[in-house]
Formats: sequence, structure tokens, C-alpha cells
Amino acid sequence: MPNKNGLELIVPTSITKTGTGSTATINTNGSVTCTSCTSLSLNGVFSSTYDNYQIVFSGVSGAASYIQCRWRASGTDNATASSYTDIWWYSVGASQGKNTGTQDHHYIIYNDASRSGFVGTIYGPNLAQRTVSRWSAVSMADNTVVYDFGGIHNQSTAYDGITFHGYIGIGQTFSGLFAVYGMRD
Repeated sequence: MPNKNGLELIVPTSITKTGTGSTATINTNGSVTCTSCTSLSLNGVFSSTYDNYQIVFSGVSGAASYIQCRWRASGTDNATASSYTDIWWYSVGASQGKNTGTQDHHYIIYNDASRSGFVGTIYGPNLAQRTVSRWSAVSMADNTVVYDFGGIHNQSTAYDGITFHGYIGIGQTFSGLFAVYGMRD
């Protein structure tokens, strides 16, 4: 059968979660459902099979909180200080703004215990080069909130996984459905 262009759902080799009373399951189709997690690691989703990936999330946060991420290699998150640089634009009702930051994680979405979703495009996470990503998100905080995050991780490391966190250090929870797709050339 000839190779076709498009997205292919990637089944994690394993998942790891934290959070009191939390659950996380790899579904039969390869997506991951989680409930009340403070963190969720998707292991073995990036490989040499694909250069670029998309990650889709639909769910809720337990309270006013960001969902953040860190790149992961061989079961360990990269939490190196000041290695993740982000710029983001947002629109809340009639107000717009932008911001930048350098920290030990990427921001993805802000939520306020309401429905939210994001799509992330990740460029070259399994290549030994800087990993670049872009996240488009929408949530229903006080008003409809739209975000566009762009990020660079400044270390030339090949990653095979990703960890999502509720607001790091605060222990905020999130619940929802994650799916990781490899982009075929």
C-alpha cells in the first residue's frame, strides 16, 4: 500500500499520572483519557518515524489555572531553568494583549474550571536540535478566551515524550482527552 500524506494517531508506549484520586487510561484507539490529574506524561509518542507532530486536547481544569508542558526523554522531564521561551497573544472578550516569558516549562492554555481545548504543533521533538512548538487554544474562563502560544526549547535534545501539568507548583488539576498525531510527509 502506498504511503499517504496526513496525520496518524500515535499510541503512547506508557503513561504516568499524578493527582489524588486521578485516573488515566490509554483508549483502544490510542487516545488518552484522564481525570483529576495534576500531571500526565505521554511516553514514547515521539520517534524517528515522524519529524513533526500535533497534539489535541479537549477538557476542563479543576480551577483557574494554566496547563503547561515539559519535554520528556527516557521517562524524565526536562525542567532546566530558563530553557523554555514563550511568546503569546490572547483575546478576552474585547481586550487583546501579548506577553513573553522564559521559564522551566511552556505555557499552553489558561482555563477557569470550564470547557477548553488546544491544538499544538511540535516541530522536530525527536531530533537532537531545538524543539519549536505552537499552541492554539480556546477556553471559557470569564469570557471566551483565545490564546496563541509560540515556544522554543533552547536545548538540542531528542525527546520521546511530553508531560502536561496543571499550574506547576500549585497542584491544579485537569481532566480530558489527549491525542497525539504524527505528520506523514
